Amino acid sequence: MKNVEKPFSVPGRTPADTITAISRTRYMDLNATLSYDIYPLTFLGRQVFGSRVTKEKKLSCSRVVSTQHRSE
Repeated sequence: MKNVEKPFSVPGRTPADTITAISRTRYMDLNATLSYDIYPLTFLGRQVFGSRVTKEKKLSCSRVVSTQHRSE
């Protein structure tokens, strides 16, 4: 997990005032390897592919977990 902070300005009590606020976003990085075993159902499928075929897929993604906006 990682946090990313970005400052931004929001209006204050008077039109000329601006207040600095911070937006915090928490990201989660996910890495996984998925493995599937496939068993052929027919005689011809077993002759061509064997009794079991294993497939692997690698997954890598980043997701937003939460976001927070706060003025100082």
